[in-house]
Amino acid sequence: MKNVVQGFLNRLGSTNSVEDKIEYPDDHYEITKDPKENLYKFEDALEIIKKKYQAYNFEAAFKEKFGEELSPDDFQYNERIEEYCARNNVSKESLDEFRKERLKIRELGNRKIFEFVTHAEALLYYRGEVCPDYMLSKLARIEKLYGNKERAVKFNQLLEKARAEKTKIKEGAKWTLLKHAANIILNNIAPYGKTPAIKENWVRVVDLVAEKLRAKGIDIIEDGHSQEIYECLHRVIEEQRKTGIESLSIDQDRATEGELSQKPVQTSQTRKSFEREIR
Repeated sequence: MKNVVQGFLNRLGSTNSVEDKIEYPDDHYEITKDPKENLYKFEDALEIIKKKYQAYNFEAAFKEKFGEELSPDDFQYNERIEEYCARNNVSKESLDEFRKERLKIRELGNRKIFEFVTHAEALLYYRGEVCPDYMLSKLARIEKLYGNKERAVKFNQLLEKARAEKTKIKEGAKWTLLKHAANIILNNIAPYGKTPAIKENWVRVVDLVAEKLRAKGIDIIEDGHSQEIYECLHRVIEEQRKTGIESLSIDQDRATEGELSQKPVQTSQTRKSFEREIR
């Protein structure tokens, strides 16, 4: 087991392998005022990240070895493990040994995934011209390590200019809209673990905000209108809470209000834990 874990550690410790390079199309670095276009690129980036680090995925490893996914949380319930063993003709001892190995590999992989997800999120705000200083700093650092050094220099120059001119970008209304939709995408794709059965429809959320803005005579791609954007987003979120998320769910046929109240926990908890470590 030590040799397997050390192999993954060696791969993750390098910044020169193909696996650890950030490779997005050039248009991922282009400014856009269209939040949906911007968020689609963020979604594409997370799909790329998840596919690239699939080898570190805990659940996928169990499916490959034993024929069925198993999550770290499942090990808290003896009944689930006993049923899994019976279905897949495997001993508890074998499962526990494999679990210990994969938890170490998962932790190593999640550290690198966190870096790439942070880069993708910072790039989302950069494209939308709403990137706060602290995220621009992270974008420059991660781009230098895993991406294009010339782009990293450009991001650092933008950061230095903003600080020199004291023109810091605040986390305003458009940032909040992007952040809200980005969190939905992050939970839907779940680059850290198992993809949830129920996915929330972020496109519908953005469309509803745009619809409410149009009713006020405002195009969502226009500059300004912070108060109106805040108000419309707040109304959409409140309507979503009152009706359950059923009307905004991608899987409407299977969704019920009870099911949709079960929020994906593992992805957000993992991300928060790594964010605390890195900060």
